[in-house]
Amino acid sequence: MYLADFGAEVIKIERPGSGDMCRNWPPFRDGASLYFSFLNRGKKSITVNASNPKGKELLLELVGDADVVCENFKAGNMDRLGLGYEQLRLANDRIVYASLSGYGANGPLKGLPAYDLMLQCQSGIAHLTGERSGIPIKAGQAIGDHLSGIYLANAICLALIARAATGQSQRVDISILDSIFSILGGAVLDYSGNGVHHKRNGNTSPWHAPCDVFQTVTGFAALDVTNELEWNGFCQTIGRQDLLADESLDNSEKRVRNYESGLKKIIGDYMATRSLDEVVEAFNRNSVPCSAVMDAGDLVDNPHHKVRNTFITVDGKATGSVTMPGISIKLGNAPGSVLSGAPALGEHNSEILQQYGYEEDEII
Repeated sequence: MYLADFGAEVIKIERPGSGDMCRNWPPFRDGASLYFSFLNRGKKSITVNASNPKGKELLLELVGDADVVCENFKAGNMDRLGLGYEQLRLANDRIVYASLSGYGANGPLKGLPAYDLMLQCQSGIAHLTGERSGIPIKAGQAIGDHLSGIYLANAICLALIARAATGQSQRVDISILDSIFSILGGAVLDYSGNGVHHKRNGNTSPWHAPCDVFQTVTGFAALDVTNELEWNGFCQTIGRQDLLADESLDNSEKRVRNYESGLKKIIGDYMATRSLDEVVEAFNRNSVPCSAVMDAGDLVDNPHHKVRNTFITVDGKATGSVTMPGISIKLGNAPGSVLSGAPALGEHNSEILQQYGYEEDEII
């Protein structure tokens, strides 16, 4: 999707009859997957039976003209189909062969099915997420799927740069599990450097306070005070300048230590009598980081996101007009664009197959 947004011709190869399983993922509109419409905007779709000799022949011809092949089967599946890296390199010795799988192309886990809950738990992210006294919690969205897609697009660009310099083909191996590992950051560093196991902290921070989410009269507000300047602004906002003279709160370490025993209630009492807009405006006016906890409706209608084109409207044949996340990468001289909605299953069969002298019934 990211490459299509910036002008790549992306041909999606799907199973005849059923297509990509994502076509059956909710949410739906008029029986069509809105999720599919987002991930597959700007692509072309052809249906090919890779087990049919004619189908495999067509795929090899397509590879011969391609710069990149992407696949996300379990490790080994493409080799069993006769379409692995070594086979495709014979068809195109400059091909960039990009694989994305749950666990990567090697290692003892490589053949296992990879699902979001498993990967978030195996990566350590779930261990760090949730309340201190509660069970591990996965993030609300499939962060591994999307993060690994970003890594895949980045890796493809790096491989194409390398190919321009060397003329050589390249195999790209992206693992969803590896991708999630990359955002653990301090948890791994603290363990490897100091033997410290990080624990769940809910919305609080072990390094500064107050840092938490609070209930207001009209919604939830997130507050994060990280330094003394913000602490001064915080005390001024809630009308408690007396806290500045409290020796038990005069640095971040002490505020963390005494947060649960006193400071949390002071903030909760302040928030509980005010509207969300009032709270956010008051803290931001005094340069204290404070934000509403937003849902999808808040995001789509947010003035900042409208200016940034964070969300765009795309017309799909099956779904009609759909508002979806836009193009996150902003290039001043070469901005991306979405030229079409997601394709219908096999929509481009005639266009693509005729270029190679095939009839549709030869390869299904």
